[in-house]
Amino acid sequence: MIRVVARAALVVGLANLVAELAIFGALFAPGLAAGEPMPWWMWVVMYLPVLAAMVWVARAFTRLVQPIAAGIATGCVAQVEKWALAVWGAAGHDAALASVAPTTFWTVHFARMTFGFVAVYALLYAFGRIVRREA
Repeated sequence: MIRVVARAALVVGLANLVAELAIFGALFAPGLAAGEPMPWWMWVVMYLPVLAAMVWVARAFTRLVQPIAAGIATGCVAQVEKWALAVWGAAGHDAALASVAPTTFWTVHFARMTFGFVAVYALLYAFGRIVRREA
């Protein structure tokens, strides 16, 4: 289980960095006015590498505890990455973090992000079980 969780944190963490730095920071953030919300299609494009990484990681899940543990680990890595990018002053991240109170960032935002990773991994786990059962 430790290998699966470590792989999730590493692979999805790297995909999240690509999404945050290359897609958002280099492509989308320069074209957005300060405080302008990102259109839904940009969110979809931005997080495609993260979803692809999650699908790749989820293929190794064999027990229900794995998607839960992997989701928590991935949520922690993603939150720390967002914080580090904001502290570093990466394009678009400094203003995003400044608009969120630190207590909200490390509680509500952290919980929402982590729950999202757990939920997607759980859906991928369930889908994988259905596919394997029908094969």
